[in-house]
Amino acid sequence: MPIPASNSHRSAGERFWRRQTPGNPVLRTQIIFNSAYRKFQKYLANLGYRLLNGKAIVASLPANTNADPGAESWLSWNGFFNGTTFTSTPILPTDLHAPIIIRERVTGNNAFVPMVNAINGLLNVATRAVLNRQWEWRNGAVYFQGASGSTDLQIQYVKYWPDLIANSPILATPWYYQLVPFPGALSCLAWYIAYEVLVPRIGEASAAGCLANAQDEADKLFNDQARADQRTKQIRESLARPGSPGFPDGTGGVQPMKQ
Repeated sequence: MPIPASNSHRSAGERFWRRQTPGNPVLRTQIIFNSAYRKFQKYLANLGYRLLNGKAIVASLPANTNADPGAESWLSWNGFFNGTTFTSTPILPTDLHAPIIIRERVTGNNAFVPMVNAINGLLNVATRAVLNRQWEWRNGAVYFQGASGSTDLQIQYVKYWPDLIANSPILATPWYYQLVPFPGALSCLAWYIAYEVLVPRIGEASAAGCLANAQDEADKLFNDQARADQRTKQIRESLARPGSPGFPDGTGGVQPMKQ
């Protein structure tokens, strides 16, 4: 079938992509793939897929040196602010998308203890303590009240794997030969790519079937993990005091309940 000389039959979206990457189909394909790859990861991350869970220790956050207890510290991908001075280190993990749980300790000492996620904003304090105790995710940074001494953080977070590019992480390798670290994801990714290709041509409504198939395949990937979880025996933590009826006795049993 002859191809019309005019591009008036093309959608605005398709013409946009052609203007951005003229004469370079490989680059267009890379942009389309990585856009699909991001959608694929975002959907799985929202389900709680473990390959998109990260954990890291950020060591030696400096003390907050501002005499005003209302002056907050913050940690971002660019560096750390101690209430007075900004430094280029420490930084958040580079693959962090959003924190989930943060624990802390005095630098180099003791086990980590949980911090409170201050979803309604950090509470005001009269004086600084040895620990921050609270954290708030705001403007792409983790904010703290600021501790009186150096602290370490243990951060659990949602992470995204980077876009596929040439020579990274495998050197001397084109982007399309880089490894995708998601077992069994071929069909799911193929549907997401089809959706990215079709939307500029036929619109979101007409391409919705591809997106539905992609999400169905992603659900199946997640269900493989969920089935393994369902085989694990979960024991709820008792709220009773040690030694009281119903509390684990350390031998695999529990203290007998009074009749």
